[in-house]
Amino acid sequence: MSSPQQRTGSQHVIGVVIPVYNGARMLPDTLSSLLGQRLPAGVRVHAFLIDDGSSDDSASWCREVAAAWTGAWAGVGAGAAVGSPTSPVDVSVEVLPENRGRAAARNRGVERALEAGCSELTFLDQDDILPCDSLARRLAWLNGSTAPIAHGRQSFFVVPGIERPRWCRPEWLAAPQVGNVLGAMLMRAHVWNTIGPFDPELRHGSDDADWFMRLRRLQIDADHHDPVVLIRRVHDRNGSADPRARRELSAIVRRHLAGRAGRGSP
Repeated sequence: MSSPQQRTGSQHVIGVVIPVYNGARMLPDTLSSLLGQRLPAGVRVHAFLIDDGSSDDSASWCREVAAAWTGAWAGVGAGAAVGSPTSPVDVSVEVLPENRGRAAARNRGVERALEAGCSELTFLDQDDILPCDSLARRLAWLNGSTAPIAHGRQSFFVVPGIERPRWCRPEWLAAPQVGNVLGAMLMRAHVWNTIGPFDPELRHGSDDADWFMRLRRLQIDADHHDPVVLIRRVHDRNGSADPRARRELSAIVRRHLAGRAGRGSP
């Protein structure tokens, strides 16, 4: 199937990679925020939902959304790209046969995005939300700069009925924070080949921290801007609450400080 870029002649096709694992509870608001993006003329979004062997009904829900969005489901298994000619959003769904971890799901999503000819890449976790102008702002920043990466800020809020967990600092809830996270970033697709994929051996949430550390070691320019482009939902299943995540992150930091971080897997 031809890519959205080939079908429309658009100059920009933004690939949004969404790793999914038992996310049926949070996904509706997340995907609605993506489908509701206000995009400039000539810009399309291609969402790649990669279900990482979920044991809930996430995979079937993703397929139902794709069907409802286009009026017809275009495939099963690996999933074909689906999209409406009148909509600036295309959706692809792929269901991995087993749980391989978020890094592997993200890597697969990027592979699909590059195959589809996406010109820019970003990521969206299944429990995060995008303001309606998030992608348009980031693309404008990117187009107005020589840097291949643009970041906005992120804001946090605690889901009603949940007490603030210890890992979420009070100051994070009081004001927007620097967006050094994948979901607040937009990058030119070619940067991926320079930095390399996420390390699939990092199974407890440090794959993104490792990737950003490699980016900094390579001295790749990135612009930072004040507006909020990502809303983070704090709830009882955030990966940051897992003590294994803190231990893994500490090990990654020590490894990079020791100068042993290489491209891809260590």
